[in-house]
Amino acid sequence: MTRSLPVFDDLLVSDALPALVIGDDAIEGCNAAAHALFGAGADLLCSLPLASFLPAVQPDGGESMRAWRERVEAARGGLTQWFLWQFVRNDGGLIDALVHLEVEPPKHCPAGPAFRAPVRARLRDLTQFRGIEWSRMQQALAGTAAIVFAKDAEGRYLFANRQFAEMTGRPLEEVLGRRDVEVLPPELAEECRRNDSLVLSERRPLDFEEHGAIDGERRIYLTLKFPLLRADGSAYGVWGIATDITARKRTEEALHHAALAVSQADGEGLVQALTRYLATILNVDIALIGVIEGEGDGRMVRTIGRFGDGVYLENFSYPLNTTPC
Repeated sequence: MTRSLPVFDDLLVSDALPALVIGDDAIEGCNAAAHALFGAGADLLCSLPLASFLPAVQPDGGESMRAWRERVEAARGGLTQWFLWQFVRNDGGLIDALVHLEVEPPKHCPAGPAFRAPVRARLRDLTQFRGIEWSRMQQALAGTAAIVFAKDAEGRYLFANRQFAEMTGRPLEEVLGRRDVEVLPPELAEECRRNDSLVLSERRPLDFEEHGAIDGERRIYLTLKFPLLRADGSAYGVWGIATDITARKRTEEALHHAALAVSQADGEGLVQALTRYLATILNVDIALIGVIEGEGDGRMVRTIGRFGDGVYLENFSYPLNTTPC
C-alpha cells in the first residue's frame, strides 16, 4: 500500500511515473510506481533518510545531498527544475532518472508561516540507457559545433548539448524534460516532431533538412536522426545530430541563380548580371569579380564587375598583396 500523509494525498494521484513527496531530506510519501522503481515498500522508503537512496556523489562529481537541497530550494523559489539524476535502489543498483520537481501546496494545508509546502519529485526512469555516461557525454560534446540531442518516444528531451541550448536561447536545465513545441519556434517544432515520428515508425536512420526562424533569421539544419531500440526491436526514443547549413544553402542558391543569370546574358551584361545576383542572394553590401594580372609582388587585381547598393560600380585595380580576402 502506498504510504502518505493526508496532506500529501493529492500530490500522489494515480500516475504511471514514479512520484515521491520530499520533505526536509526525507521521503514523506510515494506511489506504487516508486515502490517498483526503488525495489522497496512504502514503509521502508519513508523510514530512511533520503541520503540512503542517493550515491555520495553524482556523475558530474557534485555531492548528492548538497546538490539535491539546492534543487529543492530552487523549486520552492519558483524556478523550473528538470535535471538528470542518479538514485540508489534498495538492492544497491543505480537508477538513472530524469527528475521534475514541483511545489504544489495540497488542499487542506496546515496553516501558519512555519509550514513548508512539500515538493513532488516525478521520475522518468532512464536506466535503459545504461552504458551512456550522461555528464561525460555532455563534456565530450560541448566542444563540437554539431547540435546533439535525444528524446523519448513522446518527444521529451532526455539529453541535449550546449549548442542545442544556445540555439533555443534557454539554459540547458530548461530544455530537459520539455517538448519541441516548448523550446523551438512553431514551424521548426512541427517539422521536428513529424520527422521524429517517421524515424520511430520506420525504425531506421533518416536525414532531413529542417527549417525555422532562430533569433529572427531563417536557418536550415541538416539533421541525422536514428531510433533508440529496445532488445525486442521496439523504438523508445530518437537520437539526433544537426548541423547548421544555412550558409552552404545560401551559397548553393546563389550559384544556381548565378548560373541562370549566365545562361540568359552575354558579353558585358553577363558579368553585371552575375555580380548583381551574387550580391543579392548572398545578402552582402558589395560583390565583385576580378582577374589577377602580373607576377610576383607586383600582381594586381583588376575588377571586371562590381555591384553594390543597388547599382553597378566602376571597375578599378588594386594590389593583390593588400587585399583582405
